[in-house]
This record gives sequence, structure tokens and C-alpha cells, in this order.
Amino acid sequence: MNMNKICADWLEDAKYRCKASTCAVYGRIIRTRVVPLLGNMALRDVTLETVREFIDRTMRIGRLDRRGGLAPKTVRDITSVLLQILRFAGINIKTALPAAPEPELHLFSADEQARLVRFLRRGTTDPKRLGILLALFTGLRVGELCALTWGDIDMAAGTLRVSKAVQRVQTPGGPTKTTLHIGAPKSKASTRTIPLPEFLRRELKALWVDPQAYLLTGTAKCMEPRLMQGFFTRMLKQAGIAHKNFHALRHSFATRAVEQGFDIKSVSELLGHSNVKFTMESYVHSSLELKRAHMERMAALW
Repeated sequence: MNMNKICADWLEDAKYRCKASTCAVYGRIIRTRVVPLLGNMALRDVTLETVREFIDRTMRIGRLDRRGGLAPKTVRDITSVLLQILRFAGINIKTALPAAPEPELHLFSADEQARLVRFLRRGTTDPKRLGILLALFTGLRVGELCALTWGDIDMAAGTLRVSKAVQRVQTPGGPTKTTLHIGAPKSKASTRTIPLPEFLRRELKALWVDPQAYLLTGTAKCMEPRLMQGFFTRMLKQAGIAHKNFHALRHSFATRAVEQGFDIKSVSELLGHSNVKFTMESYVHSSLELKRAHMERMAALW
């Protein structure tokens, strides 16, 4: 049996375990990275040295890429897929992966957030503006926001239910290269109920339409995440705030929540994380102002 066959078998098995969007990513990695380098190799010939050479060649190919090459994290992800495929075939190889630098953190300062809120509140009759505020004060991912219907908001209970997400998924061999997919959110923990503060409930109630309609469009057709990102970029420019990606709203929510005294377990569950450790390491960042305030408390010991 060669690697082509085991890759195909592993991917078919993954379809029963993973979301369509995840399988699409796996399929792209196999087609563009694994098969070109290892596809014709017999499974019995794959060794630790084979995997190490694969990593080296992947990094070299990446550096020659006209778009600037592959980031170390991308090489790690590609190698992780290869190791999963080999474990599926009964070959357990352990090797060091390329070191990936800590990702650059993007969040709004307290001043930027206040300016953004003031700017957006001047036009909350636009559901897309309100959508940005909703993400800023609940930590929703852009795909989750785009998938929200008015029926997901329980005005009586004052809650918002996250149970789906919108994502563009590659469809090799289909009539189009990608399709818009609405499915389960990122993980099991991502399905969650978020209590809404009164100020958001008032704004939402003023725009309420058909429960079947999507919140951002008011119609039976959802908004694509990339279009929402584009709208968000234009809003930042008009507000005079430096460019950040949509995910900065989620980082900012987590950071402000901790600054306001939320316990970290609540923050983790509101974000839809499966464990508190990930929330602390990836999303919660103390501002310089908060650190300064903490340090001034040392005066009591002077």
C-alpha cells in the first residue's frame, strides 16, 4: 500500500469524525503538500527520517512561494496531518516540529473601544453596526455572528443562543471552488447560551424582525464572513481607528471582561472554550493601565 491510498482512506474516515470545513482543510493539505512529496512512497518505507525530510522540504518549498513562504505554524499543521495519517496506518512516529512564534495579539485599547462604541451607536439602525457591537460585548466569532437568526435571541429570557456558524468551504471537483456552509460552531463547547446585558437587549428589540431571518441581513440569506470583515474594516477607517481584524473584538471582550472583574471560568464559557487554560493563554491580556493600577496597590505595603 502506498501513501496515496492511505491518505485517501484516512480522509474518508475523517469525514465521519470532523466537520466539513475541517475535512476541506485536511483535503487541501493532502492534495497540495503530502501527496506531491510522498504520494508514491510505499507505506512500509516511511521512517522517522522520511518525516524529517518531509518537514525540511516543506519549509524549503514554502520559502520559495511567491506569497512569501509558509509560516512555521503552517508547517506544524501540515506535519500534524501527516503524523495523524501515519498513526491511522499503525505507524507511530514522534519528531520535533518547527518552532512557531507566539502570534501577534490584536485588541482595542480602552480608548479605541470607547471611540468605536460611540461611532457605532450613532447608526445602530444598521444591523451590521449593531452586529459589531454585539461581537464586542459578547465575544462572538465572525462566523457565529453571520449565522445568527432573530430566532436565536430570546428577548423574554434575555439570552442569545450560539448553535451554528457560517464558513466558506473548499469543494474540489465541484461546480464552484468553494461553497458557503452553515453548520455547527467550532467545537462542542462553542454551542452556548450567552446572557445579554440590558443595553444590548434594547438595541436588538428595536430592530426585531422575522425569527427566521438572519440578524445581519434581515432576510433569509446570511451574510458572508468576508463581507462582514470588509464592512468592519470600513467602520474602523471612518472612526479613525487603526486597522484590526474582526477577531480583535473577541480578544477585547475577554480582556475587558477580566478587567471588569469577571471570573475566568465565566469568561471561558462565554467565549465557548473547552478549558480555562486556553482562555488565559490565548485571549486574556492585561492592559498597561490595569497593571499600573495593580502596582499602585503595593503602596499599602510601603
